[in-house]
Amino acid sequence: MGHKKILAIIPLILSIGIVLALPSVEGAFESQNITIQKKDLSYSLEPLTENQLQECENIYEDYTTLEENVFNQRYLYHNIVGNCVMLFDDPVWETEGDDRYDKLSDRLSILVTLREAERIQDRSQVMFIDIKSIIESRIEGTYLVMFEGCSGHNYVNVDDIVISSDTEVLQAVAPGTEGSRVIGPGRCGTGEIQIRADNPDSIKVMVTSMAIEQVMARGGFTLMSPLAQMEHGTDANAVVCKEGLQLMMKSSDGSAACVKTTSVDRLTERGWGTLHI
Repeated sequence: MGHKKILAIIPLILSIGIVLALPSVEGAFESQNITIQKKDLSYSLEPLTENQLQECENIYEDYTTLEENVFNQRYLYHNIVGNCVMLFDDPVWETEGDDRYDKLSDRLSILVTLREAERIQDRSQVMFIDIKSIIESRIEGTYLVMFEGCSGHNYVNVDDIVISSDTEVLQAVAPGTEGSRVIGPGRCGTGEIQIRADNPDSIKVMVTSMAIEQVMARGGFTLMSPLAQMEHGTDANAVVCKEGLQLMMKSSDGSAACVKTTSVDRLTERGWGTLHI
């Protein structure tokens, strides 16, 4: 399997969850050849301008004539191409007339909202880690791997993430205290890491099986107290309680508490709140 290398991962901040990234070698990725297509083309949450909608019109011919993987490779880093494809696949694209761009914009707003709702729902329920794309660098045999993952209902320690190839194995080691390296339930993030490989198809990102066994043995890290979970970034209404306990909100400060079911009525009379889904 090759030698093992430990690399430090630098956390970045995005609007959704935790992002992990490694600094790339300066100039190493100025010339890029995509070897594995990106699974999800980038799309903007902001409304497209008329000029951007015209850009969509300019690439429509490529969308209809190129093979899917060729099209995805060509437009991998165009940050609105995902918006364009949503429109291409919708009957609204055939709209004509002076109000064409207004109708495209209105429909796109709905399509993006639906897409985001679907992604958020998936992220809140499923634990996964997957490769988005692999880019060959100017350094022969070296690749930049971009990946994404979601914690589902689990607590995931970043240190348990492993990136492997037919040449080497890298362990993602996040800086900070133990608590700051834990991704709480319902959190998602993307990241990138540089790795050597003879065959890029051999590159995989995973949470180690040993780590998964440890997570299951600890009940998904749910043995942490409500306070500890909140200190790790979990919202009070998303705190996970041990089996047999119920989540309540304290009347004094709205923080979370896990209480016995026999105490719920008494605490409710005192002004504590229960979470209804």
